Amino acid sequence: MLSIAQLTMMECFHAVSLAKSPLIIGDLLLKVLFSVVGFILCFVLFFKERELRNLVHINAKIILFVHFLAVVFSAAAQTVSAMYDFLRFTVLKDSLECSVSLLSHNYAVAVTVPIVITQNIITLTLLALGIERTIATLMAKSYENKKNRYVSISLLAASGFITVWWLYRFFQKIKAKPVFEQTYSVITVPSEISGDTRLNTLCLAILEAIIVVLFLLILILNLKLRTKARRVNAPLGLKYQVEENLASVTVLLPMACVQVVVFTVTFALTYGLGHTHDLETDNESSLLFTNVSPLYYVALPVIWFIQARQKRKQVKRQAVNRISVAQEDTRVHFNMLKEAFQDLPVTRY
Repeated sequence: MLSIAQLTMMECFHAVSLAKSPLIIGDLLLKVLFSVVGFILCFVLFFKERELRNLVHINAKIILFVHFLAVVFSAAAQTVSAMYDFLRFTVLKDSLECSVSLLSHNYAVAVTVPIVITQNIITLTLLALGIERTIATLMAKSYENKKNRYVSISLLAASGFITVWWLYRFFQKIKAKPVFEQTYSVITVPSEISGDTRLNTLCLAILEAIIVVLFLLILILNLKLRTKARRVNAPLGLKYQVEENLASVTVLLPMACVQVVVFTVTFALTYGLGHTHDLETDNESSLLFTNVSPLYYVALPVIWFIQARQKRKQVKRQAVNRISVAQEDTRVHFNMLKEAFQDLPVTRY
């Protein structure tokens, strides 16, 4: 069993070696860049591009708002984590005990746990959107007439319950830690919750795969329903709901595809590299590369922007077509009147 002084010395050695690695510095800088850009884009585009939010039912709109809010908070937490590591390795080198400032256990927990929790909320809210869209598809004839928010509130409550349960597991393990204060060379998942973190990441990867399949099924089902909705005697609510479902799925499906790639890669890296703080295996450098979630922070607003741009083009094209049809009808009507007047006999006085 190593003493606290020996552990601190080993952590200092690893911190200094990490600070000298251009690959580590570059990885931290990229995480800061992606997180900051994603934070700004998500915050601006969600409130600016209102056309897409107006495409969906009030229940989906509420869940989508919570999803974006979780992405914003996750990007903020990731920015704080990566920025502090980056500054410690490049600027803040004035510690008395070590040339690179070491981190306390409490700080590592305070920064890491919010990232894990917000990632859970991001996935669970997207799953909630898939379930809500499934309900909207199965109840296509009457769902639009129901303006209550029970569906969104229930799904968000279930997502919150699952998130709180994971949070409870994490802190139960953290409380069982020895009383001495351990220091860390880099912000990483504390060893006592590393197993739960791997399990959590696996669950997220499985959920993301389920979400993609769910959205694909919703898309296929609504394409079939659109044939029925085009009939003359089809209810107006069915026609509107089918078009809403198709429009919303075209936005949500790319989001789900990006998420399943991000969390599958994260799980594979976590499982392959090992997400534990173990000085004997010298895996601190590999720990920095297991979290690729900042990619989603940028991908989400980019997808949102592309879809909004396509929607504006579609609306503009429809408006131009309506104007063209109206002008053509006017021209045809004028020609008919002209021909009718030309056929009339000329009366001279």
